[in-house]
Amino acid sequence: MYHINRMCVLFWFRKSLPTTSKINPKSKIQDDPEGFIQMRITYNADREELGSTHIECRKSQWDQTNQCFKGKSIWALEQNKKLSNFKQRIEKLTEELERDNDELTVFLVVA
Repeated sequence: MYHINRMCVLFWFRKSLPTTSKINPKSKIQDDPEGFIQMRITYNADREELGSTHIECRKSQWDQTNQCFKGKSIWALEQNKKLSNFKQRIEKLTEELERDNDELTVFLVVA
């Protein structure tokens, strides 16, 4: 019997905390908040948060369904490339650990 390991990398938008300055309640900033893209790994139903990718953007620039930045601007393409590099590094590390270890956990991938 074969056991299929499943690894998934998830990116999502996390709104930054508001600054201490007073914000107009009707301000457009509240409708389109700034924040950072976060990253999480799921491996065989075990989840581990990796935290911020340090990529800052507005919520309107983020495509939640496809987990990438909207548009074809140079900035959006560069940020999508960074996300792709994060995912490739995690996948490569997972493959290496699967070859070396009998029992791989999400905590080994993060460590």
